[in-house]
Amino acid sequence: MSEITYAHRFRIRDDQGRTLLDHGGIRLLELGKFAAGPGQTERVDTELTRWLKFFTEGERLVEDALPEWMQKRCDKP
Repeated sequence: MSEITYAHRFRIRDDQGRTLLDHGGIRLLELGKFAAGPGQTERVDTELTRWLKFFTEGERLVEDALPEWMQKRCDKP
């Protein structure tokens, strides 16, 4: 599996490396890198890629005729 270079997760830690919140953090998604990756805009196999595709193509979607990748949740996070 190739390294994902377009999604980053930042967490708040103290000086000993303990996280402040187990479920918190900041996610940074680089849409330009996602769209430029080979085959990235065609493949929707995780919730992350589904959100990224929505952010990059959502403006062109028609509410009454959503594509298949918007109809169902992906099994992987």
